[in-house]
Amino acid sequence: MGVALPWDWASADESPRAPFLESLAVYVGQGVDHNLLDLPRSILGGDIAWEASYFAGIGLSGTFGTFGEDIPSLGDNPLGKIRHGCEVVVAKHHGLQDNLEAGAAYLLRTPDAPRAVGSNFLAAGLCWRF
Repeated sequence: MGVALPWDWASADESPRAPFLESLAVYVGQGVDHNLLDLPRSILGGDIAWEASYFAGIGLSGTFGTFGEDIPSLGDNPLGKIRHGCEVVVAKHHGLQDNLEAGAAYLLRTPDAPRAVGSNFLAAGLCWRF
């Protein structure tokens, strides 16, 4: 289970070529002893098996621009409005695990809706434990 507290410096829709670093997120969490498919039922039933395993981390993310800026033929196409960028996360585990973890992902984001935030609809990346 984890909690993310994002802080956005600027909306990517305001300036497609905004400074690369757009958001900073802080993550904290505690492990549970559940199968992922059983977890929703355990949460709703209040029967969560907490483990003595914790983590804290920080994530930085940014946008490179839109596909329309990088591929001119997509400029007026809905695909041209998709933003792409990356996220880097560093976390420290303690308790049952005692290690650092670093991850990086390439992200695709939909355009922001009015009065709402965009959503990542694809992310692919690597993670390494130290």
